[in-house]
Amino acid sequence: MLVLSFLLVGIVSIVLQTTIFQFLPEWIGKIDPLFILILFLGLRLDYLPGTVISVILGLIMDIFSGIFMGLYPLLYLFLFLIIKTVTQKLIIEEHRYKMVLVGISFLLSGSGVWIIINTFIDPEGIFPWSWKAVCIQALLTGAISFPFFSVYHKVWTFSLTKKKSRFRR
Repeated sequence: MLVLSFLLVGIVSIVLQTTIFQFLPEWIGKIDPLFILILFLGLRLDYLPGTVISVILGLIMDIFSGIFMGLYPLLYLFLFLIIKTVTQKLIIEEHRYKMVLVGISFLLSGSGVWIIINTFIDPEGIFPWSWKAVCIQALLTGAISFPFFSVYHKVWTFSLTKKKSRFRR
């Protein structure tokens, strides 16, 4: 139930990200709820279900808006595994720490993807890099993560209570 719930939430996030959020003004930046979902799953789920969800959602994202096929599944898989490994011993319950984690993760993954694309995939470098734009996007993604974490936490608690009540019968 938990895996299915987060797959559905991920699909809704992809649809929002590739349709409605594309029409927002440029100064708001590109809202990435799927990135925030992968971070949430890295904080909450075990390795196997989180890995499966990350790869499936990455494949779906590749189908919707992938320029280089296979980049999103690898990005989300590595993001989940790194967040899971780094935060396995930490308890991050306060929202301000989650927002900082989201911002730093966005900044590091964005620069990592840019380096990989410009080094291995497209050495001519048609993708420009702007520290100002990336830093603003990281700050906005961190700031917008609070409502998304709240929604994902409600789905988490709802899925767990449904799972427990089904076994009680």
